[in-house]
Amino acid sequence: MSSVPIQRFRGNRFNILFTNAAAVYFLIPKIKEFLIYNDTNRLLKSVKFDMNNPEFVAGCKALGLIAFLITTPLWCTIEDKLLHILDACPYYEEIITYLEECSNDVENFMSGNNKLSFCDEMSLASNEIYQALIAPSEYDNLVASVLKIVLPGICKVCKTLFKDFIGDGHWKSVRENDQMRLKTASVPKHNKFSETIFGHLDRILREKPNVSMIANEAYVMFVHNKTLQWLQEKCGQEKSSLLKNARKDVKEARKKFRDRVLEIERQRRLILEQKEKEREAAEKKRLKRLEEYTNSIFLWGLWQSEEQVEFHLNTVIKSSKDKTEALKAQLNFRHFVLQQKIKDDPKIYNITRLEGNKRVSLKPDELAVSVKKLINASFVAVQSNSNDDSEEDIPFLVGRRIKMFFENDTDGTVRTAWEGHVISTVCICVCPRFIFSSGSI
Repeated sequence: MSSVPIQRFRGNRFNILFTNAAAVYFLIPKIKEFLIYNDTNRLLKSVKFDMNNPEFVAGCKALGLIAFLITTPLWCTIEDKLLHILDACPYYEEIITYLEECSNDVENFMSGNNKLSFCDEMSLASNEIYQALIAPSEYDNLVASVLKIVLPGICKVCKTLFKDFIGDGHWKSVRENDQMRLKTASVPKHNKFSETIFGHLDRILREKPNVSMIANEAYVMFVHNKTLQWLQEKCGQEKSSLLKNARKDVKEARKKFRDRVLEIERQRRLILEQKEKEREAAEKKRLKRLEEYTNSIFLWGLWQSEEQVEFHLNTVIKSSKDKTEALKAQLNFRHFVLQQKIKDDPKIYNITRLEGNKRVSLKPDELAVSVKKLINASFVAVQSNSNDDSEEDIPFLVGRRIKMFFENDTDGTVRTAWEGHVISTVCICVCPRFIFSSGSI
């Protein structure tokens, strides 16, 4: 057991999840044996329960196989200092092809028969943990189910992360460019160093919260640049001269730091102002679009029953183009202004469909079916809301019958009155407008 250390998650990279899973799977018989007589507290009882859960054990085996056959070989390869970053393209392509093959043939993956070309087979052959992982077990059916889900997911992630290095990606196309290879010779193939710096800074901020940022920067640079070792190699007189000059440069260094902080703050403000302008422009565009939908509904009227739909399509509106525009107006108004939702039909607001490789507009009859479904759904929703005692944020008038009086614009006399059914409210400024339905409006 001492030869299989289970490492701490803190301070390690992503691969610790996979390697620790492999170690746990290898140690499960010993853990079970130990916990038979030593489950004296709730934590140990919980671990004992997990060790006897077949799904958890299968998950450990699946992650362990991924560690030995995918993540560890990749990590060892990209950490090779002699490998140029542009020469990593074939490795990324091979991993994606390998993942696609293994997703369709998990049995060969589980048995270790299918390996990456850059796997260290000699090391795997002598590794007891790997041999335990590829050995047949009672959990293999569950392991296969896990891998059929995990491997395609990893493949999808790799295609996204490595898109510039595979296929017609930007970096693959310049792989043979000598000038580009020279320019990118010192580019790291991973972000391990930068994450180390961030981790070091995070620890300093937690241990010394009152230290200034310039002091933190100086401390991090002093440690990672190995300044102390470099200084100790100097002779006494040169060391004293360097320290004296460093003390003289303190004021200038602090001034440069303050200027840099101000410049960073200025750039941040510019970015925030730009984002605010973009947000305001997007909001204006949204309001403009809602205004257009509202104007369209004023032109055609808001249809509130199937009878109204049939009446307008068969009697009032003659041309097929006008019928399409009127139905689009109904759908857009209910979708974007009333924000009516139907969970069981997410495509109800579609005005086009995909035929082959192109999209074609829906016919008026098809659009009319969607409008009728929305009309019927709105009344069902209102009725259910009115009978529901749950404390939802539903306007008081929604679901109620109202009578609306229309007055003459010239002399103020009552022209007519309509009885309506409130289905929603639209807030404009501080005054709500009520959307209601009736048999003839």
